[in-house]
Amino acid sequence: MKLVLKPKEGIFAPNNLTDYFSRLEFQARSSPHSHGLYWVQNSPEFFKGDKDSEKLCCDFIDQYITCKRVDEGPLGKVIAYQLHKHSQTGLKKIEEGDTCRFHFPRPPMD
Repeated sequence: MKLVLKPKEGIFAPNNLTDYFSRLEFQARSSPHSHGLYWVQNSPEFFKGDKDSEKLCCDFIDQYITCKRVDEGPLGKVIAYQLHKHSQTGLKKIEEGDTCRFHFPRPPMD
């Protein structure tokens, strides 16, 4: 995490990461994933009910988080491991209108 987050060339560049909290967890098949909070220098401040601050914060967050899918290159190879594939298990007991009992594909959340 320190190699990705901390350097001035890290993922939050050109803004410096001032502090962070991260917790590493493992799922059923020992797949690690991280939950974290990140304090970034020069980030906008959110004020409830203020549409301008909401837009500034959303625009800032959208610089770092996306639901865009990359299929080519090294990142595409990594993402391929995180895609849902229909198996016999997912095709059992399908509800009408679904292609998968786990309701995939799912739309991105707001």
